[in-house]
Amino acid sequence: MKNKKQKGFTLVETLLTVGFIALASVGVYQIFSKADSYVKAGKESKNIDLIVKGLLRSYESKTNYFGLTNAVSYQNNVVPVTMINETGNVISHSMGGTVDILSASIGTKTDNGFSIIYRQVPSLYCTKLVGEASKIVNHISIGGTVVLNYSTNQKQLDVPSLSQACANQADITFSYFSLDKGN
Repeated sequence: MKNKKQKGFTLVETLLTVGFIALASVGVYQIFSKADSYVKAGKESKNIDLIVKGLLRSYESKTNYFGLTNAVSYQNNVVPVTMINETGNVISHSMGGTVDILSASIGTKTDNGFSIIYRQVPSLYCTKLVGEASKIVNHISIGGTVVLNYSTNQKQLDVPSLSQACANQADITFSYFSLDKGN
């Protein structure tokens, strides 16, 4: 009786190979997921920058931001086209929520600034987006928790408060205030 040479793989070898492939794919997914969150945060940070610059330009000759709304922002062409839906009446961000642009007040002046409110920002993107946007705006609150405070001249993000506020999906309010505006 001749000893036949075994062809193919054993069950254990096959299971080990499948396990290694699954483990590698989980690692690759996590890397791409993190990269995607940085890309979206960067994109939205650029959108916030465009909106801020557009509003500053549009209101340059005015004494305040009274009456600023999404509709006024459309009319002044300050909202990037990629953020406006097909019907042209809703501003949305790349993370699935909507965006509102409104006049805002701080201190004793009225309508001396504006707020860009990003609704329903997933926690995965929250800290990255706030970190990027803190270079553009001068007041940020997340679900009511202030993490960058204009009225106290706070120059740095409150990292412990930021981490806690970004633990869940939240609305983020990015505000820009100006000393030479308002009534």
